Amino acid sequence: MTALPARHHFQMNQVEMLKTAANETAVNSQRFQVMRVARARVAGESGGTPFGNHRCESPWWSNLRQRLKYGIRAMFDGPSTQMRRRVATVGAVVASLGIAACRPTPITRNGPAQERIVSRTYPVPLKDLRARILDRYPAARAGSDAFRVLDMTEQPPPGFPSDWLVAYRDSGAFLTPYIDLPDSARAHDLVLRDATLDKYWTSEYETTAGPVRFQCALVIHFTPRSAAETEVQVFEIVPTVWVGEHWVAMAKEGIGPAKVHDIRFVEPTVRDRRAVLDFIDSALR
Repeated sequence: MTALPARHHFQMNQVEMLKTAANETAVNSQRFQVMRVARARVAGESGGTPFGNHRCESPWWSNLRQRLKYGIRAMFDGPSTQMRRRVATVGAVVASLGIAACRPTPITRNGPAQERIVSRTYPVPLKDLRARILDRYPAARAGSDAFRVLDMTEQPPPGFPSDWLVAYRDSGAFLTPYIDLPDSARAHDLVLRDATLDKYWTSEYETTAGPVRFQCALVIHFTPRSAAETEVQVFEIVPTVWVGEHWVAMAKEGIGPAKVHDIRFVEPTVRDRRAVLDFIDSALR
């Protein structure tokens, strides 16, 4: 086949060339838009970026940026995402711990009627009575849970100043009459105490589940009524109960919930103070 001469070729004027170029640009733009939407759909179905190129064609930082953007949005705006469920669960646990911490286990004192002063008078001079108590106490320790824990010392205990009781907690001001005495009136007294402050026994306090552990120190106070007669008063120092363990919403270190000892200050017992006087009775037999 022989080509036609150039004079027979179709010639476009300048206006027609501009129209053709514009049409071609519009067609290419439309084609690019269709391809962009199709790629976005494929990326969404395959876990890639929601918009733009397919994930295998986009840079890693673009993918990370999109995931962070829409992941954070989903955390707060999503109707039922796993993260929202976790946050709700943690919040419910913390709230429950806070409510539980505000509801301490009730405790009651189950014993004789409370007495502010527990005392007895013995027909023995102060010096002889004190010596008899010191001599007999070691043998009496085996027969009492409290005495087994408590060591007998001078008053004040070795290494303590004369005003060592001033800073102690005194629930109900039961110890105040003793603290108000001059040092000379307390010079011959004896103290029963656990130096570790970590040993307990059962006494008058209990919960619905049963007896709770109890701890205190005791002072044996001597008052001479005559040359042959001595009154003995017994005071408890910082009576405390260990109810058990309980959860708190925030530990003292500030790092979240924690399980701690439920330890409370209580009024003195009558039973343990009388037990000291019973021991003195037996020491004089």
